[in-house]
Amino acid sequence: VCSHDKILLPKLHEERCCILLQQNKDNGNGNNNNGSLHTGKSTRKKAKNYALTYNQAWEDVVEGCQEQHGNHCWLYPRLVESFQAIHRAGCQGQPFLATIMDNTSNNNNEPSQFPVRLHSVELWSLPKSKTNNNANKGSNNKNGKKKKDQPSDKEQERQVEEEEEERQLRLVAGEIGYSVGGIYTSLTGFTKESSAGSIQLAALGSALKLQGFCVWDLGMMMDYKQNLGAIGQERSQFVRLVHEHRWRTECELAPPPLSTLTDDERNDADHADFGRNA
Repeated sequence: VCSHDKILLPKLHEERCCILLQQNKDNGNGNNNNGSLHTGKSTRKKAKNYALTYNQAWEDVVEGCQEQHGNHCWLYPRLVESFQAIHRAGCQGQPFLATIMDNTSNNNNEPSQFPVRLHSVELWSLPKSKTNNNANKGSNNKNGKKKKDQPSDKEQERQVEEEEEERQLRLVAGEIGYSVGGIYTSLTGFTKESSAGSIQLAALGSALKLQGFCVWDLGMMMDYKQNLGAIGQERSQFVRLVHEHRWRTECELAPPPLSTLTDDERNDADHADFGRNA
């Protein structure tokens, strides 16, 4: 894929870590480790306080990734510039096209070019409801003890700032990735608070499945990816998956509203082992 005079060359591991999103969790013999999506109960329980969006805060997500990974982050400026050009083109309905250089092993009916879209995925912490925890602060107790000292001006100012922050949407995790047909590939991500990264991945996996994606490519194998249900695919197997699913045109990460899923979508998500649009 080229962005003006810049060329992006993908790295292809000998083994790719993948989740087969449209595969049933139980393959009939009681073995759940078959590459299907899995999300733990703890993650699902925590997800109710979050919302997932796509392509709404590209620059903030890139900045979050750079901050988390520090000086060794591979998102250097010229690469980010190329990524952003591909991202904007996709959002404007004019995605860059990947061209098959050698089509000898492919079906003659298959197109020779495929749209490539770069996405940002955002997980937001929802505003907390205002409570009356401080309503009785400073009042006498039943034993007639004196009122507590009033907070200082600085303490009051800090309390106001904290309450204001709780009423704001906060970007707490995210990632960038790209899609080709029915395949979505995660590139890199970040998290700013405990459990937010797990929730973002679980919510994204559920959303990808609901929107028709078949393969979630997670790159090299790591423990947390295995916990999501990923299995290793040898290079030849992965290439076959790419050939099988890259032509699918119905799969697209369209920006959703900051809201929970509809009842029908939630029922579908339950089958993906994740019950909410986190």
